[in-house]
Amino acid sequence: MRVTGRLRSAAAVVNAGRAIALAESNKQSPGYLPGFLLSRAEMNLTAERFEEARVDAERVLAIEEKGAPSEAYSSSIGRSNLTPGRALRAQGRLDEARAAGVSALRHLEPSLGADHPTTRDARRLAGAAF
Repeated sequence: MRVTGRLRSAAAVVNAGRAIALAESNKQSPGYLPGFLLSRAEMNLTAERFEEARVDAERVLAIEEKGAPSEAYSSSIGRSNLTPGRALRAQGRLDEARAAGVSALRHLEPSLGADHPTTRDARRLAGAAF
C-alpha cells in the first residue's frame, strides 16, 4: 500500500513540474510560479524526496522575499520557511530545521494567527511547544 502512495506522489511531482515549466514560460503571469513550486515541495515531502522539497521551498522563499516589503509579514514567506524546515527535520538536520521553524513562526503568527494549524506546526518545529 505504501508503494502505491509513493507512486502517486511521484506522478503528482511530475505533473507539478509540468505546471512549473508552463508558469516559467509564461511571463505574463509570474504570480503562479511560487504556488506551484510550494505545492511541488509539499508533494516531494510526501514522497520523501527531502532535498528536492527543500530546494523548491527555498526558491519560493527567494521569490517571495524579493517581492515583499522588508518589514511585511507574509504567510507565503512563513510557509516557504516551514517546508524546508520539515525537510531538514526529516534529514536529521535538527538545528537547521529549528532555525527554519523560528523564521516561519516569525511570519505565520502575525499573518495567520497563533492558533492556525500551520503556525502551530512552525512553533513545534521551532521547539517552542512539544
